[in-house]
Amino acid sequence: KTDNAAITNSDLRVLKAMKVNTDGGKLLLREEPSTSAKIILKIDNGRYVDVLEIKPDSVSINKKTGNWTKIIYDDKVGWAFGAYLR
Repeated sequence: KTDNAAITNSDLRVLKAMKVNTDGGKLLLREEPSTSAKIILKIDNGRYVDVLEIKPDSVSINKKTGNWTKIIYDDKVGWAFGAYLR
């Protein structure tokens, strides 16, 4: 199964790499760009992720403003809140 995921991932266009910057907490990777979406995994502060897409509309979550960002991390693709990416 891992081999198939690797093949799929190589087809994805990576825009840039970004670093998780959460003031120590974990960044949630979600199935959809919504705070109510299912959490796929939690990414440690300081890790690097590859950005695939950035939603044009900015949103405010917990008094922070950012854009939902589609990323790939540890062979998983999902959405994270961009205010915690640098």
